[in-house]
Amino acid sequence: MNIKKKKNSFFRPSLFQLEDRLTPSAYVEPIVISSNPNTRILDLTFTAHQSQQPLETLVNGSITSILTSDFLTYAWQINDGNGVSSVNGVPSSISSGDTYPGPTLKVQRGDILRIRMINDLDNLTIDTVNPEGASQLTPPSDPPVMEEPINNHVHGLHISPTGSSDNVLLSVPAGMGFVYEYKISANQPDGLYWMHNHRHYFSDDQIARGMSNMLIVGASDSNISQLAALPSRTMALQYQNLADQGLVTQYISDYRRASSPSTSPVAIPAPVPQLTINALMNPTITVAPGQTEVWSIVNMTPQTNARFTLKNDSTGADLPIVIVAQDGIAYGTPVTIPAGTPVYMPSGARYSILVTAGSAGQNVQLSYSAASNTGAPTQLNFGVNPPDPNFTGFINLTSTLSTAVPSFPTPTTLTAERFYQDLSVVPAADIAVNRSFTYSQNPSNY
Repeated sequence: MNIKKKKNSFFRPSLFQLEDRLTPSAYVEPIVISSNPNTRILDLTFTAHQSQQPLETLVNGSITSILTSDFLTYAWQINDGNGVSSVNGVPSSISSGDTYPGPTLKVQRGDILRIRMINDLDNLTIDTVNPEGASQLTPPSDPPVMEEPINNHVHGLHISPTGSSDNVLLSVPAGMGFVYEYKISANQPDGLYWMHNHRHYFSDDQIARGMSNMLIVGASDSNISQLAALPSRTMALQYQNLADQGLVTQYISDYRRASSPSTSPVAIPAPVPQLTINALMNPTITVAPGQTEVWSIVNMTPQTNARFTLKNDSTGADLPIVIVAQDGIAYGTPVTIPAGTPVYMPSGARYSILVTAGSAGQNVQLSYSAASNTGAPTQLNFGVNPPDPNFTGFINLTSTLSTAVPSFPTPTTLTAERFYQDLSVVPAADIAVNRSFTYSQNPSNY
């Protein structure tokens, strides 16, 4: 698909607008766009370009929304002449400017997801990182990238990796477009999945700046019948790296150029990272005492492990984390992580967990931070151990003074159409062949 190049109207302001907002922020779900139930198609146009986005961050200890122009995001349009595809459950054929995080796409098994992807990433005014990562302590010697290619990749779908489907070897240059068509298998498990740009060399930076979104097949909690009556939420965990001291002056990715010329081998200042849920810092969900909810979380951060713990912040008691689904697959039996033991979620992973509110007036808090599985400083946690305070966040589940809801005991078994299978417990007699595979990576070719 050819598109006509146009003059880029985006700009890079030297100052950023501070916007007032209440603290703490109320939790908000991303926009959900659902397929047409009559045609069984979700047909969208995604236009990638540099955009302005309000970014929540800490300024002098207070959460503040700052308008910055250094995001890379998709503007979207529903291509449904019948207006039966829906936005947040309301039939619509509307379009929208860029959103961060990107809209959540919801389809059913047997549907077709068609994305007309247009690349408008030209005349960029951002400093991209050195994607090869060969020298992370000095600025890249190459001049700033003014145009970037794109493509698209989906985590977890049972679809073809070739042609116009999940083909990560495609490269759509600036000023061009491509039509992706994903045929959702009738055997695809219900659950939460992830979609992001996967153009090698540019992927990490583009994901960090916003080119990704959640994808739901059927139900994000894997359609577990025992949980059908519980409130269900979908949560995108993302990081942002912020430059300069206390006040945010620039949205950046992992590394940024120093103020000196790019050819000068000066050290890059340490990044100032933060984590958000649905682009919100430390959001609060207010519910009746004793309410249990299903939270389906995807780690939409490139090359970053996430560490989760759960506690009653009012009493100080650590709480167990109950996992009911992983990577779109339901567990047959809930997995309970003991109280005080962190749950690690690698980049791209998805978990559905149960979270229960405390007594009236109490606050239950799910904390998250960047960390490695070993606890040692690595690139996975940006060399910060323990994590920088700005790289730690939480979600509050606050109990109101209203009437408590009946308790929800954790089910001993779960019922769903597709189940996660722990192959480590498969009887040896049922295994026909054992094979070993060794993977390696040449950092210079990464």
